[in-house]
Amino acid sequence: MGLTLIESRTAQDGTILCQVQDEEGQKYLFEPLNLTILPKDMMYVEILRELRQILRTPVEWPAGLKIFHYQRVEKCGPEWGLLFAYDQELWAHWLEKGSTLDPAGVVAAARTLLPLVPTALELDSAWTGFYPGDLAPLGTAGWGLLDPRVQQLLAPYREGGERRDLFSAPEVRAGSPRTEAAYLYTLGLCLYQLATGQFPFPLQNRRETITAMLREEPLDPRYLQPQVGAGLAQLILELLRRKAQLRPAAEACALALAQAEQDQTLVADPEEARRFQADTLA
Repeated sequence: MGLTLIESRTAQDGTILCQVQDEEGQKYLFEPLNLTILPKDMMYVEILRELRQILRTPVEWPAGLKIFHYQRVEKCGPEWGLLFAYDQELWAHWLEKGSTLDPAGVVAAARTLLPLVPTALELDSAWTGFYPGDLAPLGTAGWGLLDPRVQQLLAPYREGGERRDLFSAPEVRAGSPRTEAAYLYTLGLCLYQLATGQFPFPLQNRRETITAMLREEPLDPRYLQPQVGAGLAQLILELLRRKAQLRPAAEACALALAQAEQDQTLVADPEEARRFQADTLA
């Protein structure tokens, strides 16, 4: 299949998406693998084999959610990548991928991800946790999700991909199996980063990061983003409780979002925002 590059775009988080066409003029989207190992390396060949196996294994995703399914592994020029159907919303909003969101955007992302918890449990090791880089902005159409099984497989071989391994619950690091509560912890990490642009624990040293995740409470996200309201901040912090039994269940999270929306506490009022802004500058 001969593919011709039409245009490429680089998102806020550094990921690249290309618009390509085949010999008949049919448009597709193409995500370059961009691996840190060379194609002649045997590991590269093994990754291609595993990718093809994943693409041949269907998943029953929840209805109503836009999951971007990669069709096959292809070459465009010298570059190996993932080919999938052209989507105008994804292409138009790719540059926004990885941006810090306002509270409304964070809530929309949470409502996109919450229904996926049962699917994540079924996939287990093939999808170990929610990760902000899997989310694809679609403008007024909301959010989509890049197949997280593929993204997880490629992460260790991509620049900066080691960050994904940090999206794991404390009890899982201690050897416990993945549960709903464990996946919801990674949802908390994801929402915190989407809301503030920062991981909730220091990242200078991996060992220190993991130690902090096991022993410390994260900083209230309002100190980093004062526009976050009390209701949204409270939910994020409850999802990040170190003890799994203290985290709300998925259904309770959905109810908490609805209640905060009703109480108008998803977005900080001006006085609250000024107070956290002042504390941050103090």
